Amino acid sequence: MLYLVTNAFHKSTWIYVGERLEGSTTLAPGEKIRVPVGVFALPDPVFTMPPRSVMQQSRTVVSYTQASRGGHFPFYEARDELVTDLRTFLLGQ
Repeated sequence: MLYLVTNAFHKSTWIYVGERLEGSTTLAPGEKIRVPVGVFALPDPVFTMPPRSVMQQSRTVVSYTQASRGGHFPFYEARDELVTDLRTFLLGQ
């Protein structure tokens, strides 16, 4: 609602449009992200997270946590679980 009231909705969507126009959400066949990746998979019905097995095909997944709750705004919806997962990922490497 804040985006609509302040007439900023179009500005809040530029990243999604840009990703689609640039094709930056896909990798070339056989290409893989080599940087260690930690995934905090939220049960968001709109932005579903692929399973670990799918993520590992294109990323170096070192941590994959299936969150028990939360959605698009994990800091507000699953704060304690998110912080614990971040600490585990960052300190576990």
